[in-house]
Amino acid sequence: MQAKVVFFAGFFLCGTLYAQSLSSVVNRYAQVVSVFASNAADVDSLEVLPASVSLFSAGDTVMIYQAGVRSFSYLNNQITVSASGYAGRFEITRISKITGNILVLSSPLSHEGSVTYHPEGKVQVVRIPSYYDATVPVNEVLTALPWDGNKGGVVALMVRHCFTLEGKIDVSGKGFRGAQPTASSFFLPAICVSSDSSKFATRYGDYTLLSDYAGLKGEGIIVLPDSMKRGLGNAINGGGGGSGYLSGGAGGSGVGDGGVGGNEASICYHTGYLINAERGKGLSSVFPDIAEKRRVFMGGGGGAGVYLSSQPSFLSSAGGNGGGLVIIMAGKIDGHGEIIGNGSAPAMVAGGGGGGGGAGSIVVEANDYAGTIKISAKGGEGGNSSGCPAGSGMGAGGGGGGGGGLVGLNAGALPSGMTLNTAGGSFGRNFSSCSNNTAHSGNEGGVLYNLLIPLQGFCFNFLPDSQVICAGDHADTIRGSVPKGAGVPSYTWEWSTDGMTWNTLASNTRDYCPSWAFVQTTFFRRIVNLGIFSDTSNIHVIKVYPAVAGNILQATPSKVCEDDGGSIGIKTALSLSGGVPYAAWKSEWENDFSGS
Repeated sequence: MQAKVVFFAGFFLCGTLYAQSLSSVVNRYAQVVSVFASNAADVDSLEVLPASVSLFSAGDTVMIYQAGVRSFSYLNNQITVSASGYAGRFEITRISKITGNILVLSSPLSHEGSVTYHPEGKVQVVRIPSYYDATVPVNEVLTALPWDGNKGGVVALMVRHCFTLEGKIDVSGKGFRGAQPTASSFFLPAICVSSDSSKFATRYGDYTLLSDYAGLKGEGIIVLPDSMKRGLGNAINGGGGGSGYLSGGAGGSGVGDGGVGGNEASICYHTGYLINAERGKGLSSVFPDIAEKRRVFMGGGGGAGVYLSSQPSFLSSAGGNGGGLVIIMAGKIDGHGEIIGNGSAPAMVAGGGGGGGGAGSIVVEANDYAGTIKISAKGGEGGNSSGCPAGSGMGAGGGGGGGGGLVGLNAGALPSGMTLNTAGGSFGRNFSSCSNNTAHSGNEGGVLYNLLIPLQGFCFNFLPDSQVICAGDHADTIRGSVPKGAGVPSYTWEWSTDGMTWNTLASNTRDYCPSWAFVQTTFFRRIVNLGIFSDTSNIHVIKVYPAVAGNILQATPSKVCEDDGGSIGIKTALSLSGGVPYAAWKSEWENDFSGS
């Protein structure tokens, strides 16, 4: 038997591209306190609170989003809002520079005459991270900070190449906030609607003066003064508050209506005084131009009712929070995960159920879809009750269901393998022996196809970060992202050896394949022209390392037999142009049974 020894020498290089693993919260949020935007020809800027400046840097990609309306009209006990404002509008741009607490943008914001984003409509700026490849692994959840009245509730990201979703993106309950229930100091029968129908039937009443009569409304796209926060009326997409003994709150809306809240318990039952908390109004009816203006909304909060402070065993539940927003741009989206923006459902109680939260909005724009992604923008179920007060044939009222949300896709039809659910939430029931099923379910939401994410001043123009070759080798084709935005793009490629002085290449294609053998590190960038915008990509680096030569081994002796003594000498003529090579050695023993 003879054995032989084989040695290998290798030259190690770095620079491996990998998919970034995502979970928890990847965005940063800041309230916008001023918008400086006089006309479409200006470069605009945003003022944020000084404490928020450190969240951003020059060059960041950001999303500007207005969650609500700046004002509303109140006439004849009805609230109306103008459909001409920027509620629900958003766009993505970049920060050019930061001066003090002013974020100067790289391009003008969109305008319609003198109308643009207004801080009174709850404007926030969200930093959007960008990745080449990214993944949400199985059992991981990517989410948002909850909406706090000024900011939050948004997941937004860009993936230049492939976004693999095996886990979840979940912003359920991250939108407009549900109302808290109210403890009334009244006793029966003073808490019954029939005892003072004018006060109990109030649609918009004072926070303090009506605290014994009427529940609070869920949060929505309007900011109500304290003098209007109680009562049956909605806050547009925020569900109305329940009035009377253990009545239910109404469901918040998405683009679909929420459901009305359940009646008070029948110990108070009087056919002339049956009232329900008013459903959140579906925003597709408030803003008929949702598709044209690409409006997206967080789900409205559910309303809540009142309970007696003297009956702590019959507590009412809070309204459910609305769903948040998800905005994704990717070259390709693949996987078997879920994107969820549902309204939340209140917990079961013995008192009146809170209204379910309305669903939020989910917008996905990709050049290619694969896998079996599930998208859900469902309204939250209305709060259930188990309460049956003594003397009641019909118990505590349930909450109205939340309205279904919006799903927007750039595709012209539902991609193969993808499933959608925009159902309204079911109404809350009373599961005691004295049932109360007078609440209503929320309505279905909607789907928009051919929806493009609005970009300002850039066109989703990305290149891979780098590749590594040896001197004298040819590089791989540089494959750029497919630009986004309306229109047909044109391309210009440039190269440099120092990253400062740029030379134009004779190429107008989306991808570029260098034709020469490289002798030094070289930088490339791509300029995309689309309409009035010109967008320069990140820099792609072709890292050129000195060529390795003489990687041939010579062994003396070339073979040994079993039980032979002595040593084996190994030598190589390994050389590296311009430096000293580093070699790693590996040994492997191999038994050869062909001889003896």
